[in-house]
This record gives sequence, C-alpha cells and structure tokens, in this order.
Amino acid sequence: MLDHHTHRQAATILNERGLTSGKGQPFTELLVGDIRDSYGLVHRYDRLRGRGLLTFAEYADAIGVSENTVKIWRRTGLIEGIAYNDKNCYLFHPPAPTTRLPRSPGASRSATASRPARQLYPHNRKGAQCDDNGLSKHDPTRPIDCTTPSRSHRSL
Repeated sequence: MLDHHTHRQAATILNERGLTSGKGQPFTELLVGDIRDSYGLVHRYDRLRGRGLLTFAEYADAIGVSENTVKIWRRTGLIEGIAYNDKNCYLFHPPAPTTRLPRSPGASRSATASRPARQLYPHNRKGAQCDDNGLSKHDPTRPIDCTTPSRSHRSL
C-alpha cells in the first residue's frame, strides 16, 4: 500500500475498509508512519527515488527551467508530480527525450514555455505585490509566492 499512497491516504483506506489498530482505534497518518518504522519498511520517498523519480531540482535541470517554474507547472496541472508525503512534497517521472515543455496559463503564443504563471496575478494571497520575477515590490531581495491569486483576483 505504501508504494502507491501517502500515510494519510493509507490511513483513510484502512479506515474505509473498517479496519482498526491493535487497540481498536482508527488509523491516522502518524500511526501508519509508526507501523512503517516498527517493521522497518522503506519510506515512500526512498521507494519512489528507487524507481527513478526526480526531485524538483533534478526535473528542472533535466528540462532546462527553474525549480519555481516546475513548482508552478505542477500546481497548475501542466505536469504531474507524485506526492511522497502529506505535506505537498512531490517527485517527478524523468522527462522523455521528446517531452514538450508546457506553456504557462495565459502565456501568449510567442512566450517561452518557462515563463512563470505568476504574471497572471499581481498580488499573492496575502495581498503582497509581486513583480514579473516573483519578487516583492517592497523588498526585491525577498521572493514570494505570486502564483496564488489574492481574494480580489479569484474571479479572473
């Protein structure tokens, strides 16, 4: 089960099947992790890495874009990441030699595939203003997440 599911997903499946722990309690992600550790089972991250999946940095390097671009593409559904835990951490299948780079949402036909989607939203979810490079307009040395629309931009 741990080959295909995170701890939270495994706990949900076990609970849906009506199974309980040795103490009669429902499964939780922590309990699944404890069981994995108690039996010396390999962590999901190591299982996926063993199958050849790549980190954000490795995938970005393989296709020639920045890590932030890979994160944006995964978040917007342009590429698929495989979750290895319940904290939004992902690994990626190696790109095939014929892999075409996705275009960011809202990009013009002349835009390069690596142009980040953050240009769609001039404010992040906390209302901070971003420039086209994802840097705070108030502190240009501090990158911020400009990929999530602020409340005022959610209707776009």
